Amino acid sequence: MSTTPEEVVAAASDLLAKDEALKKQLKAATKALMAQQAAQVLASGQQVNEVHIESAGDISVLAPLVLKGASEETLLWANTSP
Repeated sequence: MSTTPEEVVAAASDLLAKDEALKKQLKAATKALMAQQAAQVLASGQQVNEVHIESAGDISVLAPLVLKGASEETLLWANTSP
């Protein structure tokens, strides 16, 4: 908002680049969190596990990690509420 008219294009470009970098950081953090949850599920040894996820898309990251490490059938019950 404090940018001069001459600097608007450069400032907007800078904001877009920062937004893209933040999206990449969030994606990496989500993958790390899902890997940690998968490790907890596998370490529990339980066949039925409740997991907390922030969005429905998180289960698409978590489920393959659990399936790859599971030695038996494992049920994930995903909960998006706090």
